[in-house]
Amino acid sequence: MGCLFEWRCRDCGAGESFFCGGGFSDFNPADAVEQSKCGDFGPALKALLGNGIPEGWSVLRENSYYECPFCGGVVLGTSLQIEDGSNGWLEYHAIPDKCPSCGESLQAGECMPPMSEGKLSARCEGFASTECPKCGSKNVSTSYGSWD
Repeated sequence: MGCLFEWRCRDCGAGESFFCGGGFSDFNPADAVEQSKCGDFGPALKALLGNGIPEGWSVLRENSYYECPFCGGVVLGTSLQIEDGSNGWLEYHAIPDKCPSCGESLQAGECMPPMSEGKLSARCEGFASTECPKCGSKNVSTSYGSWD
């Protein structure tokens, strides 16, 4: 199941869209192995998936979002949900090296937990109840949706 949180300014067109969950995702994406080989998800996942997805395991890619500690912008990352057939689901995250908004490094060893769906929804509602951060208009709308 996937869900969407979005805000959009009707005057200047500024806005953000956040696609969360596993909707529209394929199981066992081939590039997850390549990312694991490169170490994008860290050494543990490199050891687990670097040589391919083991028989009987399931891997699902999802979007994950992080708040830049420097500018407050939202940064898109990736998470892999892994089911090994016996121990339930494990989750691994890949955070981009730099914030696309301010250019600051996000790999300084700080713990950056992904933003929850509640926090993403609150961000959208916040702009709708105050004003557009780009132009100051009060003409901001929100959209929400979900799918399988």
